[in-house]
Amino acid sequence: MDRIIVSGATAVVVGEMHADITAGGARKTLASRFGALASGRGTQAAVRRAAQADPDGYAQSQLAELAPDPASLDTQGHCCCHPERRPLRH
Repeated sequence: MDRIIVSGATAVVVGEMHADITAGGARKTLASRFGALASGRGTQAAVRRAAQADPDGYAQSQLAELAPDPASLDTQGHCCCHPERRPLRH
């Protein structure tokens, strides 16, 4: 994952996939970009899992600037770790 962008209860995930595979007996190289759009509690849970799996990657993300602790995210688009509960929108 290169980036996670959250607005309200909707998230956009952007990244790249690179792999060497064998398909139908032939060696192939995959090099592609991907994107996904999701909303609600599933996204919240996925972001928390991704942050736990790659804390350094999360720390460098745009989302981490607003929510340094991914556990502080809620489905209302706010970051609970800030007293003013600043929205995650720019």
